[in-house]
Amino acid sequence: MILAISGTPGCGKTQTSKQLATMLSSEHIELTEFIKKHNVSESFDEETQSLVVDMDVLNTAITTQLATNKSYVIDGHFSHEIECIDGCIICTCDITELNKRLIERGYDEKKVRENLDSEIFQICYTESIENGVPTSIIECTTPVSESELERVYKELLNLIKSAKA
Repeated sequence: MILAISGTPGCGKTQTSKQLATMLSSEHIELTEFIKKHNVSESFDEETQSLVVDMDVLNTAITTQLATNKSYVIDGHFSHEIECIDGCIICTCDITELNKRLIERGYDEKKVRENLDSEIFQICYTESIENGVPTSIIECTTPVSESELERVYKELLNLIKSAKA
């Protein structure tokens, strides 16, 4: 099974995805590191301070790199766009806390605003649903308990089963 953990930068994806990968004995893939390791980015956009990635190239790279007999948790703010995923959990965060985290990361005012807007309008969740991906939401303002992660994972499994039926 291949699951994505997506959401706005700074919302808690990495901690939650590592926790889920450990819980499921799955391999954890941090999407930005994968992109760098496999040289999948086209360039670096100075204005947005982010990698420019052709999703077709990324999807091909991921498909060729993942073993069919293993399970994976893919962590990244656009991991919900990966074609081979079975389901997605979207991490959300309180706007005040997210603002604090983004400022602590050194994001400029424009990038902080764009990411706060993305969180407010639930862009990652909306895109995931529009792509037809079974999707659940988990609140990550504070560390996620194991029981809450298990609950959301079971909810996602039910959505995946319903989608396949």
